Amino acid sequence: MLLLCFTRYGTVVMNNYELIKTEKIDNVQIKIDTSFLDLKSSSDVYFIKILNGKIHVIDKLYGTIKVFNKNGKYLDTYLGKKMYPYLNEIFSLSYYNNSYYLVDNYLIYKFNSNFILQDSSNIKFKPNILSFDTENPNPNQVMFYQLNFEAMNNYVGLDDKLIIPVEMELPKLNAYNTNAYYKKAFNFALLDTNSFKVKKLFSNWSNPYQHGKNYPFLTSASYSINKGLIFKNYEADTLIYVMDESLTPKFKFGVCPKNMNRDYRPTKRLAEAFDATALEKYQKEFGYFKSIIAIDSYTFRLYSTGNLGKNNRFNGLQIYHNYQLVAEKQFNDELEIIGYLKPFYYFLSKSKSSSSRVRLYKISIP
Repeated sequence: MLLLCFTRYGTVVMNNYELIKTEKIDNVQIKIDTSFLDLKSSSDVYFIKILNGKIHVIDKLYGTIKVFNKNGKYLDTYLGKKMYPYLNEIFSLSYYNNSYYLVDNYLIYKFNSNFILQDSSNIKFKPNILSFDTENPNPNQVMFYQLNFEAMNNYVGLDDKLIIPVEMELPKLNAYNTNAYYKKAFNFALLDTNSFKVKKLFSNWSNPYQHGKNYPFLTSASYSINKGLIFKNYEADTLIYVMDESLTPKFKFGVCPKNMNRDYRPTKRLAEAFDATALEKYQKEFGYFKSIIAIDSYTFRLYSTGNLGKNNRFNGLQIYHNYQLVAEKQFNDELEIIGYLKPFYYFLSKSKSSSSRVRLYKISIP
């Protein structure tokens, strides 16, 4: 992640989103198939994305990119630190306008569709760091952001720009005694694919953050692009927020999953915030929304229920059709969205995969 500091951008009033009344119809039967990817000579640190109509397994440590077809057949391996020794650790891989964009910490590399290097650059920004009180930060005075490259998504692009979620991960600067930080801080950045400059930050935190308790351990945002609309998902918010290509608020929808523990405990002590195990404990105890993917008229959203007693905790999947909840399923397995290859939505089985074999769930709607 890259540490940034910006102090002036326009805000978006979250109440400007029109609320679509969402009902649980639960009338869609889903089919779940399982397939496997056989990996060889891979590290334990990798992520998977569907890009350019193929499944990509990106090894963060070895710097390799293994490509498979939709049936799991191995096709080829690209890059690798032996051929490209300048690669340090791959944080993200995106595909837009016939080019791959690979982020290695604060460096970005542009490859053509055959992974031949076309361009590279530092991600450019102009920090404006002001003095501040670390114990009582003033959000009008300073806002620090980290670019969450790992949460970048694959989509059609917005006027030659890629979206990067931004986060505030330093608890002392996270405004413990006021909600002012959440009203002024931003969630996403627009990266120009020609100049590699962060052109704009946009989208403020949603209403539960602006008017509720302090949620320092539930401050990651995810997104999906579908037909020129940006679908935004927040960990502590039941609603999904939708903007258009001009970043104008359009509408919001969503319902709370069954058996989800959302009685969030506010974090009031800095000692707890700095506890190395606090994040894991908090996310085991409480439910939260993980990530989304929107394809055509469907929206898929992953969530965790939190602790339901006797250490029972489930991972769930909501499926919306035309913004109405039509199916919901809970798993003992931990899932991660990979992408869509017609007719399947692909999910990684994190708890049942290893460095040598990856288990995938393929979900289809008959």
